[in-house]
Amino acid sequence: RGTASVGTPVYIRYRAAGATLTDNIYSNSFANSNGSTAVAGAARSDQYGLFPAMYATYPSNIVLNLFNPQVTDYTTYTIQGQYPISATDNGFAMLSGSNKVTTSIDGFQITTAAAPTLTLTYTVYGFRSA
Repeated sequence: RGTASVGTPVYIRYRAAGATLTDNIYSNSFANSNGSTAVAGAARSDQYGLFPAMYATYPSNIVLNLFNPQVTDYTTYTIQGQYPISATDNGFAMLSGSNKVTTSIDGFQITTAAAPTLTLTYTVYGFRSA
């Protein structure tokens, strides 16, 4: 759950051994905004993986799943996000991404390309193989 000081694109970046990685993350999204924006898609291939946008007044609600972290493999992610844009417009996004190299990822960063302040409340859960 998060807001930004101003409406802004948000990105995920992988971290390993205390450093933010600059390797490319291949990512894509499928988004729908009920109101003024039609269904749209986007893709990136740089160190900023796509993440749902955040706005100042209405909190975005996001579920992020990371697959294959902390092993030397291709770490991937999937996201489902709901982001209210205004009192009359609401967005929904499905996103995914994968790093281009086999790296042991031990963290991630949620960031913007500009300087707005993000305010996040989050809980980290782990999945266990039975």
